[in-house]
Amino acid sequence: MKAAMQRLCLLALACFFSLLSAGCGGKSDQPPSSPQSDSRPLVVASMLDTEGGVVGQMIVQLLRAHDIAVTDRTQTGDPKIIRQAILQGSADIVLDYTGNGIYYTNGSDSDGSWHDPASAYALIAEYDLKTNNLIWLQPAPADNTEGLAVKADFASQHGIKDLPSLARYINQGGYVKMIAEESFVQNRMGLAGLQQAYGFSLSSEQIVAVSSGGTTENLKALSTGRDGINLAEAFGTDGSLADLGLVFLDDPLHVPPAYQPCPVVRGDVLSAYPQIAGILQPLFASLTSEALRDLNRRVTSLGQQPKDVAADYLRRQGLGKK
Repeated sequence: MKAAMQRLCLLALACFFSLLSAGCGGKSDQPPSSPQSDSRPLVVASMLDTEGGVVGQMIVQLLRAHDIAVTDRTQTGDPKIIRQAILQGSADIVLDYTGNGIYYTNGSDSDGSWHDPASAYALIAEYDLKTNNLIWLQPAPADNTEGLAVKADFASQHGIKDLPSLARYINQGGYVKMIAEESFVQNRMGLAGLQQAYGFSLSSEQIVAVSSGGTTENLKALSTGRDGINLAEAFGTDGSLADLGLVFLDDPLHVPPAYQPCPVVRGDVLSAYPQIAGILQPLFASLTSEALRDLNRRVTSLGQQPKDVAADYLRRQGLGKK
């Protein structure tokens, strides 16, 4: 039974990659065709989340504005699916995050390199160039790393603006009850690492650990103060933070890996279209954490479509074909 299920899963993945590349009848172990040889549209793929939709649409629209034909596969799958797509040639350009490199390289973080944004970028860029002929272009300054959030009025009342000041509040006996996913609580690059780095400790009675479901419900619990919760796991560019009256606490030691959004391009594609780097550079240079929070908010809170949010941002930034 287990073997049969494995075969079904492999078949499903094969079908997915076939659809992703818009190909028919090709074998998955065939080398990807050269974009110069067949003049096919470039496949742009991104993850399922809101940010993947908005930034992925920016890439699609910006390339099309410069007369590069694109097949839109944004908001296609989870990180593993997107990674496999570009490795197998089913996607030509993907939106990824520098911090994922620690998993792609099966690396350790004994020297703290993955905590530093510049080092994290350099490590994955060098690895993927040598190993997979994938080019990581300029990342955005934004950092969608995991961390901790509190209510804005709570932060103001207790003088909490970052993790060192939160640690000071906790160590002085301040009341804390936190909600987070189980995987974050025990992770040395999550809560366990934050406690060690900043010198504070939360007991099991102070932590509500949930099995899954993302941070949406956790942030709602924090916002309403449900069950006395006043601290929650969060992501740095979450669009709901402002609407819920929450603040993301600065992590000056970069304990969780830096997660800077970055376009990743197959080497042969960049050779065929060297202008892509220059086209995308000003876009990603403009994407701060504050900018992405606002863009994500327009989708999650205001109900706007990612393609419309992307088009409006490109227009306001003066990007596109001159």
